[in-house]
Amino acid sequence: MNDVVAGSIKPFGSKAWANDLLSYGIKVLKGEAMISRPSGRIHVALLIKEDLQEAGFWWQARTLEFWIHKAMRGDFYGPEGADPRSGAERGGSS
Repeated sequence: MNDVVAGSIKPFGSKAWANDLLSYGIKVLKGEAMISRPSGRIHVALLIKEDLQEAGFWWQARTLEFWIHKAMRGDFYGPEGADPRSGAERGGSS
């Protein structure tokens, strides 16, 4: 994640930092920020949520939790675990 936007550095623990972390967590869950199985992306998002909670950003943590639940129920994948962006199925080739 890039902490430099429009020439300004977002200080650790600021609201801008928390919003950046929330945005990154959502991208992770959607598979836009990393390549991993859905369970791995959910795990990373849970770690991000924990960081937000520990820093006192309850609104961002709660919002990320909503997205985590969407990922857990499979909203970002088609039927039978297919990834609609690549046409590939989870779990290997047939």
